[in-house]
Amino acid sequence: MIQTIKLRTSILAIFLSVLSIGYTFAQSKVVVVPLGGEEKSAVKGYELVSSSSSINPGSGAVVASPILCPEGKKVLGGGATTGGTQHVLMGSYPFSNSEGWLVRITLNEGATPAAATFSIYAICAEVDEA
Repeated sequence: MIQTIKLRTSILAIFLSVLSIGYTFAQSKVVVVPLGGEEKSAVKGYELVSSSSSINPGSGAVVASPILCPEGKKVLGGGATTGGTQHVLMGSYPFSNSEGWLVRITLNEGATPAAATFSIYAICAEVDEA
C-alpha cells in the first residue's frame, strides 16, 4: 500500500510540474482552438490554494480535511502531503460540485499515535462551461 501511495504521489508531482510549466507558458490562460473555429478561452485565473494543519488521529481514526476554491472558481486538481511516516493518505479527491479538494488521512498501521503536519493543495481556475 505504501508503494502505491508513493507511486500516486510521484504521478501527482509530475502532473503538478507539467501543469505549472504549462501555466508559465500560457501566462494564466489556456486557449482552445476548435477545428475551423475561432480561438476561445476555456480556463483562466489559475490559482494554487493551500493550507497546512496539525493532526493526531488515534488508532483507526480518519481525519478528513477540505480546502475550497475561491468563489467562482472550480477545482482542476489537488493533493496532499503528510509530513511523516506515522500517517498515510487514505483519499484525495474533488468534492462539493468541484468547488474544492478533500483529503482523508489516518494513522499508519502499527504506528504509535503522534502529531504531524500535513498540507493540502487545490488547483483552482475559472472554467467556461459552454
